[in-house]
Amino acid sequence: MHLIPIQTPIMKEGDNIPKILTANSKIEEGDIIAISSKVIATAEGAHIDLSKIEVSDEAMGWSVKCGRSPEFRQAVLDETNRMNGKI
Repeated sequence: MHLIPIQTPIMKEGDNIPKILTANSKIEEGDIIAISSKVIATAEGAHIDLSKIEVSDEAMGWSVKCGRSPEFRQAVLDETNRMNGKI
C-alpha cells in the first residue's frame, strides 16, 4: 500500500471536492481516497459563528478546566447534544 497525499488549494464553501481532487492528481481505478471530515464540512458550509453563541455555565467550567474559549466549549457541547439526539 502506498499513501500519497493530494495537494489541493485551501477548500472553501461550495467547492466541488471530486473535481478538485481529479484536477490535482492521477486517480486510477481501484484507488482508495480518504478525505477528512473537515474538508467535507468546509465544502458543505457547515460552520458555527462563535460570536453568536450563548455560553452556559457548563461551557465556562470546561473553558477554565481545558482551555479554549467559552464559546468554543459551548459549540462542542451543543454539537455533542445534537449528535446524541438530546436536543
